[in-house]
Amino acid sequence: MADIRLTGGDDRYTQSAAERDRFDTVFGEAGNDTLRLYSGFALGGPGNDHIEHLVLPDFNGFMGAMYVTSGPGLRVNLAEGWAEDGLGGRDTLVGITRVAGSDAADALVIGNELDNFYWPSGGDDVFHGGGGRDGVAMNSWFRPAANKPPQPAVLDDLAIEVSADGRHAVITPKVGTGFRIEVRDVEYIEVTLDRDSGVWTHLPLSDFITSRSLATVLNEGGAYRWNSDRPLGSPASLSYSFVASSSESGFRPFSEAERQLVRDILAHTAGATRLDFTEVAETGTRAGQLRFGISAQSNTKGLATQPGVNGDAAGDVWMDVDSMLGLAPGSEGYQALLHEIGHALGLRHPTNSDAGDRYAEVFRVSDDRSALTVMSTTPPGDGLFRADWGPIDWLALRMLYGTRAVQESNDTYALDPDDGAAMRTLVDDGGTDTLDASRILVGVKLDLNDGQTGSTGATPSGQAALENLSIAPGTLIENAIGSRGDDVLLGNDLDNRLTGGPGNDIIDGGAGLDTALLELRRADYELRRVGDTLYLEARDGRNGLDTLTTVERLHFADGGLALDFGGRAGMVAQILRAMFGPEAVSNPAFAGIGLRLADTGASYADLVALALGTAEFWALAGGRSNSAFVKLVYSNVVGQPPGAADLATFAGLLESGAHTQQSLALLASQDLVNTASPQLVGLAAIGLPFDIGGL
Repeated sequence: MADIRLTGGDDRYTQSAAERDRFDTVFGEAGNDTLRLYSGFALGGPGNDHIEHLVLPDFNGFMGAMYVTSGPGLRVNLAEGWAEDGLGGRDTLVGITRVAGSDAADALVIGNELDNFYWPSGGDDVFHGGGGRDGVAMNSWFRPAANKPPQPAVLDDLAIEVSADGRHAVITPKVGTGFRIEVRDVEYIEVTLDRDSGVWTHLPLSDFITSRSLATVLNEGGAYRWNSDRPLGSPASLSYSFVASSSESGFRPFSEAERQLVRDILAHTAGATRLDFTEVAETGTRAGQLRFGISAQSNTKGLATQPGVNGDAAGDVWMDVDSMLGLAPGSEGYQALLHEIGHALGLRHPTNSDAGDRYAEVFRVSDDRSALTVMSTTPPGDGLFRADWGPIDWLALRMLYGTRAVQESNDTYALDPDDGAAMRTLVDDGGTDTLDASRILVGVKLDLNDGQTGSTGATPSGQAALENLSIAPGTLIENAIGSRGDDVLLGNDLDNRLTGGPGNDIIDGGAGLDTALLELRRADYELRRVGDTLYLEARDGRNGLDTLTTVERLHFADGGLALDFGGRAGMVAQILRAMFGPEAVSNPAFAGIGLRLADTGASYADLVALALGTAEFWALAGGRSNSAFVKLVYSNVVGQPPGAADLATFAGLLESGAHTQQSLALLASQDLVNTASPQLVGLAAIGLPFDIGGL
């Protein structure tokens, strides 16, 4: 690997086949240069250059065109094989699939049908990937604030907005200034997860599609809403009626039972949005804004007209006579009725599923399913139908008409084996809440992340239901209790309490300070740690093998283990050892007190100050003098009493006022001799025992 600099004239450089593995960077400098490489980078510089990627039958190396010195207005078209370098030159590109840009603004790079990759390097750039599997590097720097120096962007620094179909994305810093990258038909980004590791990771852009992106597509907004004369999200009051007579083929009116189903759906919808519905009786001169009738339809389960369409027909819902034969919530007919009401309120299909659909942006195939939206026309694979709005429907309706908060207290949702008969969405806007599947005998999947789906109960055919329990976007559930079978429990960003119960359970706490609650005593489990995964196997042969990741605390029947040694548990253990001695680290009562304080907001310095204020500390010191203080803390940290010189040095720091006992205790607790002691290193692998009272 070497930098090869040519002259300011018209140079011709061809990398030899023997040098194909060297990955050189060739600088053409000025002039009209010809640069032909098997691997590496070619930077033509000013002039009209020819840049070519050479290949051999048995070798196709990594090679790219570099434009890091280009000015504003860089234009690269890999499909047509040219680049305008922003410096007045136009280059010819042959076989190039990788491009590195500059930090100048307004670059446009267009890919070809192959796998392309682009390094923006800063500025406001647009990259169209074209065909193939294309990627873009997050190698741009940004300035977090006007008084801060530029720094490279890592994943947490990025605001990534991806369209519902995953084909378009805009990436900017969350704060500050520095770059804007717009991509289309690009499949992944390459990004560093943190500043320390420097490891680059490939992440699919589709991973960043949000519930809001989907809901924005589902509600067309504009004129297709009942509050189009006001800002999006404004409340709306609508009247509705049932058609009494009509010349429509096969017409019949809604029966009283069918009318009650409509009333229930509208009331349920109004309960969580700022929609209000008032029923009116139809007369020759009066009808509701929403009208419900039944007719004979040959190819449809129902028809509805969106608001803002077809004048007075807007809001009309006509159901096919056959769709009305079975209307229990969770039936095909009920889902069809709910689907048509969705249209009448302003929701569209997620894809171009009807002959007349011409939507520019649609859901991906993987997102076009009833588990997410009742507006999907894709038949459910397991025969389940919706009993209420899907999670994306709820978000879309709230975006259109605003939110009316529901279920704001502490709620426990007792799941039932019969829940597998239909798909439902949980909407809860407050309190500390629990999903409880303990009455279910077969395994469940409970995903507490909002906008996600879980699986619980059995279908009418006796099969395990799939994706039948959704958490509405914005709904925050704190706790989950599994079934009597093998469960998957997925936590969210909150401090979750997750109870697997019997069976072989998989528990992933996610972000937050998460606790797994176990039925047996600590001694009843064998604990094994492999990397970041903890395995707990019950010795009784009945409670199974649990697999835990990103879980910080374990609560057994007789006490707890704190596993977050990179966080509060490590802080508490370090302070206990430095202030009270190695034996105190194994005192569950002391650890429990420290964790309770840390979990309620006490800082490292706060805990040190509290330890200094205890009678126990000064009893161990044998007095309150600076010498007694130094002797105790030094002995605890180092493992032996201080010599005369060390005692004089540290006591002198206190006598001179250079340190207080609190500041010196803080330094001692955080000193590497303490934090890297064999005791604490060993404890990090097995956890800090603590009393669970109050935790």
